[in-house]
Amino acid sequence: MRFARALTVTLSLLSFGPLRANPEGACTREPEALAQQPHPGLAAMNREALSLEALPDRYRLYQAWEDCAWQLMPDEVAGYSLWALHGYRLHQALRKQPDLPLQELLDIHRPHETRAAASGDAEVRMQMLRMLWGSLLNQGRLSEAQSVLAGEIQSRVQVLRAAGPGARSPAALRAQEELVSLSESLYGTVGARPQMEALAETLARELGPDAAPTLILARPLTAYHRRLGRVEQAWQLIDTAYQRARAAHAGDERLLRLLQSERSIVMYERGQVMEAIREHEQVVAYWEAEQAAGRPAWMRLGRAYNNVVRFSHAAGDYPRVLQVAEKASRSPGLAFGLVHAEALPTRLYEQLARHHLGDPQALERGRDIVVHEGAGSNYSLFFTEALLPLAEREGKPELMRWAAGEVERTVTVHSTPLQSNRAILHLARARLEPGLRAWHQWRALALGAMGRSPAHEAQALFENAQRLSASQPRLALVFYKLGALALRRLRSDLPQDSADLQRAGLARYEHHLRAWVELLIDQGRFKDSEAALAFLQEEERGELLRGGRRSASAADGRLRLTAPEQRWQLALAELGRELRQTSDRIDSEIEQTVGLLDRSAVHSQAAQTALDAAVQKLRQLADEGAEPAEPTEADPATRHGPALSPGHARLSYFFLREGRLSLRVQAAGQPARHLQLPLTRSALARQTLALRHCLERRCEQDLPLSQALYQAVMAPALRLLPVSPKPQHLDIAADDVLRYLPFAALHDGQRYLVERFSLSMDSGLPDAKEAAAQPRQGALGLGRSLASEDGRLAPLPAVRRELAALQQHTGAQLRLDPDFTAESLQAALEAGPALVHLASHFVLDPAGREQSYLLLGDGQRLNLVELGRLPWAGVQLAVLSACETALVLDDSTTSRRGRGREWLGLAATLRGAGVQQLMATQWRVADDSTADWLSAFYAQPPWQAASARAQARANLGPALLARAQRHWLQQYRGQTRAHPHFWAAFTWIH
Repeated sequence: MRFARALTVTLSLLSFGPLRANPEGACTREPEALAQQPHPGLAAMNREALSLEALPDRYRLYQAWEDCAWQLMPDEVAGYSLWALHGYRLHQALRKQPDLPLQELLDIHRPHETRAAASGDAEVRMQMLRMLWGSLLNQGRLSEAQSVLAGEIQSRVQVLRAAGPGARSPAALRAQEELVSLSESLYGTVGARPQMEALAETLARELGPDAAPTLILARPLTAYHRRLGRVEQAWQLIDTAYQRARAAHAGDERLLRLLQSERSIVMYERGQVMEAIREHEQVVAYWEAEQAAGRPAWMRLGRAYNNVVRFSHAAGDYPRVLQVAEKASRSPGLAFGLVHAEALPTRLYEQLARHHLGDPQALERGRDIVVHEGAGSNYSLFFTEALLPLAEREGKPELMRWAAGEVERTVTVHSTPLQSNRAILHLARARLEPGLRAWHQWRALALGAMGRSPAHEAQALFENAQRLSASQPRLALVFYKLGALALRRLRSDLPQDSADLQRAGLARYEHHLRAWVELLIDQGRFKDSEAALAFLQEEERGELLRGGRRSASAADGRLRLTAPEQRWQLALAELGRELRQTSDRIDSEIEQTVGLLDRSAVHSQAAQTALDAAVQKLRQLADEGAEPAEPTEADPATRHGPALSPGHARLSYFFLREGRLSLRVQAAGQPARHLQLPLTRSALARQTLALRHCLERRCEQDLPLSQALYQAVMAPALRLLPVSPKPQHLDIAADDVLRYLPFAALHDGQRYLVERFSLSMDSGLPDAKEAAAQPRQGALGLGRSLASEDGRLAPLPAVRRELAALQQHTGAQLRLDPDFTAESLQAALEAGPALVHLASHFVLDPAGREQSYLLLGDGQRLNLVELGRLPWAGVQLAVLSACETALVLDDSTTSRRGRGREWLGLAATLRGAGVQQLMATQWRVADDSTADWLSAFYAQPPWQAASARAQARANLGPALLARAQRHWLQQYRGQTRAHPHFWAAFTWIH
């Protein structure tokens, strides 16, 4: 059936329209046109060729277009077509006669290589030589392959030697270019490490270790090591080459960008995701400039777009994924067949990003793309791997089975027997074969323990924990904690001075982390559940603050391992070390005995024996878990952190799973009490959204809505508080959609909650940096009264009056409109104010750092990362007036939007930079009333202290906010301004 389709396609290409073989005049294109758009006939032919699995069918298709391609040389698309055809030609010859004498093979090769040389395209000529070398290696004819390559190298080395150092003659430049192209052509070669290392030694000996051909060979060698999970070896190779190139070839942009491209990929695999993005954006800019200058690099630009999309997806920057994917989709290079194939990951990452942003059909669209354009391709493995747990959690068994089948086909063909990504294969099989679930998951854990992929290790640990949570909960908790530590290694294996690099795998692992907290609570391990919750909250902050400096983590010191956990950690490390040794030995044997391309026939008894032994050891360790249970700790009167002050209580809300809201209530001097509320996230999301909309628009139905939410989430908590002494302050740690709930406006039928308690929102962050040695004094007010330049944000005319009130009560220094710039903000902060009041639009968006920003008076946007770099240390209180939350609440359990993480990001940014406390607004309040409200807020103590020094020593806290809100309610009771719209938007965050 496939042969008939290929034959039909070939005949149609030979017979019809612009795709007819060598139609008269159809292959003539102006160079300027080829620089802007690949030749349509060759591009369509390449796309069709790559869809054909049978090599003879590809061979005939390329052969039909050979003359046309030669007419278009030099051209990237034509060149690719010609060297691909050459590879198929050599493959066909050796397929018919594997022992074809070398001279006869050279007789086939030489005329085409000579023609490529005449075209002036060094890359095509060297790719043809690589095809000859690889064909001989695939037949096991190692000495012949090396002799051919050595002869080609020596001929060019002699030219360079004769020309002398630094020679710029045409012959010397051509020899240099061809040697660089030869080294670069080996990129992507599978399984030829000994031969490539021998070539590297030859080039270093003949040309020197800093010669461009020697340095560029680090690219294929690096790619080889990282594909086998040897990331540190890969990093040492590529970073050394890149640093040498910067020193010896500072002006060679092409060489530097080629090395930087591979270096950024290794950065990504080391967990340095944000740095990888920054590095690779330089690569993209270089190839875009080449395109603009009329030097097409469709394939390299397509790969560069794909890498930026991949890195951005790993960082959780889904809007950036969509932005780059859109840019790539407009590239004319997509018409080029290979670029179309390599653009496949970009299109699949786009669908994953859309899924995380709430698109319910995105996963199915991704599946259809793979089915029609990439089935069995190694380019789609990441998608099917990610799809497996997503489809399982969302109850899509057909999609899950399809993904498992794709993982099976792809991993079997493209990985060696003990490669770490085979953990994915066993996790997929565990889903397809429930009866063998435990066996497959143990194998996945053994492969993950090799330490070559923390992501695979974490996934295997979490899925084993999920299986064991009912039968062996203590062991499950061990695996959950070790999985969390594996996640930490994804972005914490860097020096402390690079701790601003984030990698957020939250979308993939969040449900496991929540299950961990739930199991800890079920087991009565409440202190440990707080440590786990702190870890989850840090992951949430990391998802928003991509590229921001990582703050000191409360979770870092609280994930200490117990004795049983340490025994498991050591056992897994030893088991992984033994498997790595076996893996290295097997890979070395494969390199010497097996062809380069297809590993599906590789069956290693040594690998099976080693893996079976590892699984047996894991089972024995699990069976030995019948050791005496560790005593369950009593939950202390204070949480695992700062003690609660007298009169204070803490309410902690946490969604463990749909249909179950965990509530923890703790009052000063009292043991904590726990309650499970039968409330669904989707129902609370709808109720919270309805109340917020009502308050923002000053509707008259606010009381029934606020009373219903009071009964749902607050009344059960208050019933657990002690009657005597009665707390006066509630510190609320809210999760997910409850972060958007204006708790102060909840109503018990007689009065608002703020009339009974002062309230603050607990960000979960450790205390801010220590204040400066000298207490800060005075106040600073900055504002923007103008609309945004794009018209999206309305003007704030009362900002002038708001800042005037601030100045009247505090003597603040003011910066308004054009005077409010990034430079003036920095200078004003360096002067050391105790209070900073920002009266401008502060847009908070769950999408992340680029979407969350402070609008400055001169129209600049200062995002969270940039804001956090300013000298905030020692500021006692930052008041953010006119904040806006780009709120997108829905009732989906999978959407990444509307989870309140932007508030975590805001608090983490300013608290991490040194601000002690924040007061912010959750929605835009009427401009005039905001000025009146803030004037009343600043009219109360401690702002009326006799001196600035007394103000600096004053105890600023949430009681200030509650007192102002109560005074406002009393002043305007029975009037329009008593509506919560005017006062409940203000939230105290610490």
